[in-house]
Amino acid sequence: MIGGIDEPTSMYERTVSMRCMREKQRLVVRVPIEKSQFGISYVAISNPLWNNGKLEGVVSVAMSDKFYGVSSVDSYDLSDFYSILN
Repeated sequence: MIGGIDEPTSMYERTVSMRCMREKQRLVVRVPIEKSQFGISYVAISNPLWNNGKLEGVVSVAMSDKFYGVSSVDSYDLSDFYSILN
């Protein structure tokens, strides 16, 4: 069980947030429309939240890749998006 979510039966099992919790590292993933929960292709960014060396959770952002003109994503630093979000 991760974060109170029963993994094997969870609809969240394949989300970027869950992957981030398992892998304990920042993830940036482009989700094609065929696998999208939202009916559009998008970029999902998820960062682990650490407290004194313990993983407490994750924070995730999803944004349309069309809106930001992103056709493929390998890796971005979250600071790349900071000015966009503020």
